[in-house]
Amino acid sequence: MIHQIDECFWLKDSWPVSAHGVGGRFPGSTDCSQNLDTYSIEYTFGDGTKALVTGRYIPNCDNDFATFVHGTKCGGKFSGNIHAPTSFICKDQHSEQTNIAWRAPKETVNPWQMEWDVLLSAIRNNKPHNEARRAALSNLGAIMGRAAVHSGKTITWEQAMASDSNSARMWTNSRKRVPPRCRRMPRAAIPRQCPAGRWRFNTESIYIIWKDNWSPDKCGMMRTKSDLGKAAEDCRSPKAGAQSSGLEPREAS
Repeated sequence: MIHQIDECFWLKDSWPVSAHGVGGRFPGSTDCSQNLDTYSIEYTFGDGTKALVTGRYIPNCDNDFATFVHGTKCGGKFSGNIHAPTSFICKDQHSEQTNIAWRAPKETVNPWQMEWDVLLSAIRNNKPHNEARRAALSNLGAIMGRAAVHSGKTITWEQAMASDSNSARMWTNSRKRVPPRCRRMPRAAIPRQCPAGRWRFNTESIYIIWKDNWSPDKCGMMRTKSDLGKAAEDCRSPKAGAQSSGLEPREAS
């Protein structure tokens, strides 16, 4: 989904001012990751326009990995399946193959190869070429959308920029081999969000905490500061769910 999100920002040539969305699991899912099976995010830009980004990770469903756009007079496709160069503009708002007014000519150069050609040319000829800021802010927009879905809040760009959430705190300033913090649970239980940090977007933040010994029921998402304090106290116990969950820490091998 992040590529479609980046394309939306690219098309608008601006960053969103806010995002909100929904997501969930499908019944019978055995996926034990921290991702959801469905995501739907609405981004709002400064001029009031919207970008709708949806993703579904469920087998045997309709699949259309593409970006569509709609303007005041007509619509079209910006990129095709897995970014295939099958762009077109329609006669009106109906994005159908039988309603195409203009189709992009076939590309003569592989765009992925062209990216490398431009980068290597800049290196060899000592030309300025730095897309780090653009890539970082585009990723921040994707993280903002994910935070909106998982927290159930409307997240603003300013809140995302000011957040000190760190999902890799365990690796910061450390060369020690650390065992994985998120493990598969028995009976295909769905683990909670467990980055080693916390979202701090407003006074009623969704706090996400992590301890070496933790219980999914006690140390998952807590909706208030009082819940956070109680969960932290529960997690201080060496036996806080470790035996029942099968998530007790193991030494790195």
